[in-house]
Amino acid sequence: MHARRWIAVGCVLPLVFAGCGGASKVTDPPATTPTLLSGNWAFEPAPALGTTPVVLPPFISGSLSVNGTQVSADLLTLLLVKSSCPITSPPDVTLTGSVANGQISLTSASWNGVVITLSGNVGPDGQSISANWSAKGGCVDGQSGSFVGNYIAPVAGAWTGTASSLPSQLSGTSATSPLNGASVTFQLQQSPTPAGYAFPLSGTVTVAGTSCGFTHGTLIQEPAVVLPEPSYITGSTWTIIAQMDDNKSVLIAAAVPAPSSTAQWLMVFNVLGGACDGAPAQVTLTKQ
Repeated sequence: MHARRWIAVGCVLPLVFAGCGGASKVTDPPATTPTLLSGNWAFEPAPALGTTPVVLPPFISGSLSVNGTQVSADLLTLLLVKSSCPITSPPDVTLTGSVANGQISLTSASWNGVVITLSGNVGPDGQSISANWSAKGGCVDGQSGSFVGNYIAPVAGAWTGTASSLPSQLSGTSATSPLNGASVTFQLQQSPTPAGYAFPLSGTVTVAGTSCGFTHGTLIQEPAVVLPEPSYITGSTWTIIAQMDDNKSVLIAAAVPAPSSTAQWLMVFNVLGGACDGAPAQVTLTKQ
């Protein structure tokens, strides 16, 4: 009786997991594969180890487009600053390749005889890349190095701040800017489609509290001669040109991420024309 009872109990318990006479098995959750994000990316050297000199990657920013496992890129190149590379060349390099199982591999079209290859790893959230690059041919033949890339989220929305005078070492004068204390608001839209290595920006700017004769401006949309667009973002830099409502002044601005917060951008701008012609200022913009 006792033996049969223990046999019955010993058979019932395993049934809960794997059936009588079977072995229990715990199934691990399937490994997730990072999905590389399309959009605006910024690139910089990987952290240097020891005393090894940092070798800059041949690009600083650009657009990535991902369709399944296929990747295309248009990157703003640094090759122009190398004395052996022709200054008349276009500023961007196009690449194509693939991404699968967290691995990315890209090869560029020929740029003045230079072909660049990239290979490395995609971060678990799809918003970072850690990879190596190498160049063959042309003005940078044999150069190689490592880099990191980071996805820059769209900057669409309202950004506000209070303008102040530039430090004298930057402005060249100790005079107070007529824009000092002005309330500045940018209302931006970022195109989902890149124009080469940059993403066009559109929208408006409001400037309140100045004697400059303007209060409102519209980001210029006409094609530019040199720049990809008059107002755009590439990597971690905005460039903005706005026509102000006095029909005399143009506001030209550039912004980079503020070092203290990912939700802020530090902008330096200048006014050309009108009552405040030549007036510079700075403003820390906060996302609303």
